[in-house]
Amino acid sequence: MRIILIAVLSSLSLVGFAQEPFEKDGKWGLSKYGDANDSIIFRASYDEVKVEVTADGYFAYGLKDKTWYPMTKSKLLNQQGYEEIYAPLFNSDVMVAQRDGYIDIISIEESDFLLRNVQATSVIDPVEFGITSEYLMTKNEKSFGLVSLKLKKEIIKAKYSSIWADQGVSEGGWLFAATEGKTEVYDYEGNKKFDLESEELIVSMQANEESLSLFLIMSDEGSYGMYNSKAKWLVDPLYIDAIPFEGSDEVVIVTGKKGDGLYFNGKLLLEPAYITIDKSSERGYLAVAVGKKGEFLLDPEGGLTPVKEE
Repeated sequence: MRIILIAVLSSLSLVGFAQEPFEKDGKWGLSKYGDANDSIIFRASYDEVKVEVTADGYFAYGLKDKTWYPMTKSKLLNQQGYEEIYAPLFNSDVMVAQRDGYIDIISIEESDFLLRNVQATSVIDPVEFGITSEYLMTKNEKSFGLVSLKLKKEIIKAKYSSIWADQGVSEGGWLFAATEGKTEVYDYEGNKKFDLESEELIVSMQANEESLSLFLIMSDEGSYGMYNSKAKWLVDPLYIDAIPFEGSDEVVIVTGKKGDGLYFNGKLLLEPAYITIDKSSERGYLAVAVGKKGEFLLDPEGGLTPVKEE
């Protein structure tokens, strides 16, 4: 039989424990001063007692018949039995309680549930993935999800191979969740915005200033592409650069190692091997492409017309 005191202190001013375990007749309980005869909070009926001490307060839990129970002011919370209860090293505000493949997240300060029945087996520091400490990343075997502590909500279920962010919530950034050749894009409240069918790992998404529909996307290798959220077509991020043509929501000019190329409504019309692609002066045409393979005119329907040499 043993008792463990675990302290995670933010300053040296916190020197005492407001809750201390005591032992009586081979069992453990909890009192204000660790005294079996005075200020008893929980009677000595536990095989083991742990007390977590953080900047937000104290959290005690005890072991009975190989099951861990919270020891708090909440009767509902104290009735819950768990396989494991622990304080994440990267977050001093919460406790994590795990059983049968699900976790409950408990506020230390409030001694109450923040969130219950999240399908996961552990939690991970979200800061490592560019996500602020207002969130907890959850893990379920080899899959990942995300919980908002502020919203008290599981905003992304743990079913993705990876989750990351390009900017913080205050900068209006996006959350990316990838699985099986697809990247799903969420806002910081867990609303899914886009599905990007791409084998490339997309790490950034920026709105185009001239269009409400076009977004510049970037892969983890630093290559660029374009996504049209209204028409739902994607130019994969494979290029040195990608820009909309003359404010068009249909035409995208991409730059590769051998020159410029042209997409129309997400379909590649000209490989990136042309010297220039400019606005056409010919009536009824949008653009003109000039390269070693010849000269082509692009019409508003996406058709290409070769320019005959005079």
